[in-house]
Formats: sequence, C-alpha cells, structure tokens
Amino acid sequence: MMLPLVTLFSILLPLALSAVVPSGTTSQQTRSKVARDIPVSNATLPLRHFLSETRQPIRKRDDRIITNDYDFVLLAGITVAGAELDFVVDTGSSDFWLVASNYTCLDGSGNPTANTACRFGSSSFDPASATPISPKTFFNTGYADGEYVIGEGFIGEIEFAGVTIANQSFGVATRARWNGDGISAGLLGLGSLYGNQIYYGNSVADVSDDNRYIYNNPATNAYRQGLSGPYHTFAVNRIPFDQQHTGVQNAGSLTLGGRPGDVEVTDAVVTVGVLTWSPTAKGVQIPEEAYSALVANVSFIFDGSDSVDQRYSGLSLDSGSSGLYLPTAVFEAWKANITSTPCDGSTIPPLTFVIDGVKFPMEPVDLLAYDPASATCRLNVGDGGAAIGL
Repeated sequence: MMLPLVTLFSILLPLALSAVVPSGTTSQQTRSKVARDIPVSNATLPLRHFLSETRQPIRKRDDRIITNDYDFVLLAGITVAGAELDFVVDTGSSDFWLVASNYTCLDGSGNPTANTACRFGSSSFDPASATPISPKTFFNTGYADGEYVIGEGFIGEIEFAGVTIANQSFGVATRARWNGDGISAGLLGLGSLYGNQIYYGNSVADVSDDNRYIYNNPATNAYRQGLSGPYHTFAVNRIPFDQQHTGVQNAGSLTLGGRPGDVEVTDAVVTVGVLTWSPTAKGVQIPEEAYSALVANVSFIFDGSDSVDQRYSGLSLDSGSSGLYLPTAVFEAWKANITSTPCDGSTIPPLTFVIDGVKFPMEPVDLLAYDPASATCRLNVGDGGAAIGL
C-alpha cells in the first residue's frame, strides 16, 4: 500500500517473517520485546520504490492473490558472489533467490519462450561463482497467480546493508514462469525458516517436509554471525503522487540491528505477540516464529463500524504486497459510500486500525494507488476474506 510519510516497524530476531502456518502444526502466541527505544544502527540498506508499467496482480504472497491495476515494489541492491543485483524485498515469502544469467523463461504451458517475456532485470549471476549445496538440492517455489521458479540451492558470500555475510544459502532459478518488473533479478524473502522451498533431491518428487533444506535469510545470518543486533527495521517513505513516475525512486531503508539514525519513534507504538509453531521434520520439532504474522486484538473504526461484528485476532505485515486488505464485512461496510477516488483523498472515509487498543488512523491518500500515465487514482484496498494485511 502507499505508506505514510515514514512508516516504521521493527522486528526482533530471529527474523522469521511468514504469515502461513503449515498444516498439522501448533500455533501459539509469543510476545515481541520491541519497544519505543529501538537502538540506532548504521547497517542500512536503501530501499527504492518502483511503480511498474505493467498491469499485473499483486502476486508476492504465497497464499492469496489480490488484483490491483497499480502495482509497486520495494527494491534493494545486494551483491551476491560478486554480482550486483536488485531484489524485491518481501516479508510475506520465505526464500532468498535470484535468476541465473543463463535461465530459461517458460510460458503458461511450461514451454520455453523468449526471456524478455519473464521481464527479469539484467542478471549477471553465474552459478559457477557460488558453491552448490551438497548433497544436491532442488529449488522450487511458486506464487498464487501461477508464477514459479525452479532451480538449485547454492551457498556464497553476499554484501547486504553494509555487512559481508559468509556462507549465505540461496536459490538459483534456471527455469522460470515470471511476470517481472524489468529491474529485479529475484526476491529477498524474509519469511520463516519453515517456509523455505529448497529440498534435498533432484525433482518435485523430493518436495516434502523431511527433505526440506532449512536456511537463514540474510538478515538472520547477519545477527547470528555477530554482524548486527537482534532487530531489523523498515522505514518506508510515502512518495507524493505528484512526484511519482514509472521509474525507480528513493523509498526509505531496511536497517539491521536497529533503526536508521534519521528516524525517531514519536507516534503511537504497540508491542504485540507473533505467531509461533513447532513443525516436525524427520521426527525433530523445529521452533518457528512468524514475525510478519501478528497475534493481537484487531478492530476498525469507521462510519458504521458499530454495526459490524469485529472479532479479529491477527494481521500480517507484507512488504511484497502494495495493497491493504480488510475482512469482507469491514471492507464492504467501509467502502459502501465511495463513489469516486480523486487523488487528494477527499472522498475516502476515515479508517482507523485499532491494535491491542492502540489507534492507528490511516491517511486517506495512503488508501489510494496512483497511475502517473493518466494522473488518476483508484482505491488500493481489497477484500481479504477473513484476513487483514498491511
């Protein structure tokens, strides 16, 4: 969604950021230790906003798809085994992956087609510059709109937010059905370890919990290798509509070990629980924490909200989705009187998130998406069914 002028959320490590609980596992609530006094850190990775010229679904969620004509992504530059590449930053999925320089693009039927159809950015990554995971692995991850990538798992050195991380695991796609943005070469998934989609084996027949290769994402590895403190922070800027264009623009930062020095925590703050569970692989329980899946009492204040039954117990924070989604009853009641969407937000009715009793009013313009080609706006809020997402 279009975020407030500076939206700040900080997450306690281990950084596991998936919103999907595997079947057959047990979920519970744990309390985050994040508070107002988040330490300052210099390990900052600039984020960039890119408003895609292609009209595509907001796809970077593993479990749902919300269609929106105006899609933007948050991009970050990371050096992988010497190759400087751009990645979509996605707290709603789990794999850190990139496309090989010699990949094969696939069409909707799984047949090879021109690589221009996949719209990856220029990828200079040569798999020979990294070390294949041993024994051999099979990388296979897909998304709700039918996109998928297939390849192998590798290990190599990366440079990330000013730190050099040794022995980072990642997937390398050699085949892909993809509708990219023309800039990024892969995804930086900051999701839970259990959501990783690298498996020991050679094919989809080996995809199972017992064969799963579990690895840390770069933010977690930075902490575990003693390179940062036990926090990471997103500080995301709103770019005024009259300054947006179909290109890359500065959009804030992802900071390891704390918050950026130029951002103060001055507004409403709430500390909430996060989803935890203990899946079993090869008879061993794996403790998991999903830091983008918040466990809290959530409700909404808007004109007519008293007449809507609101008993919600969680929401997700997903940087890979550029829209906000509300439970069906809330969405339909709040949206009922919206007949037009001028870009000044004047027709957008007030909407306030209430999280564990703390109120977070939404700015009307943050509920709109902008198309610079036509200089028009439309609602950037969707029907999430039973889910709530930011």
